[in-house]
Amino acid sequence: MRLHVEPLQAPAKPPKLKPEPAVAVNVTDVPEAKLAVQAEGQLIPAGLLTTVPLPVTLTVNCTCCRGGGC
Repeated sequence: MRLHVEPLQAPAKPPKLKPEPAVAVNVTDVPEAKLAVQAEGQLIPAGLLTTVPLPVTLTVNCTCCRGGGC
């Protein structure tokens, strides 16, 4: 004889509440005039963009062989 037991179920979830209607305001401010027709570029004078001391580079080569002729 087999007794079949129903599994316990999770409790019922409360219904989702609908939020009250709201009002949103989007404001974009546009300036009346631009101060400069064209601004001067941001250039770095030659020679100022260098790394001191120079970085040290390290190269490692590894060769692994199995069996005969390496």
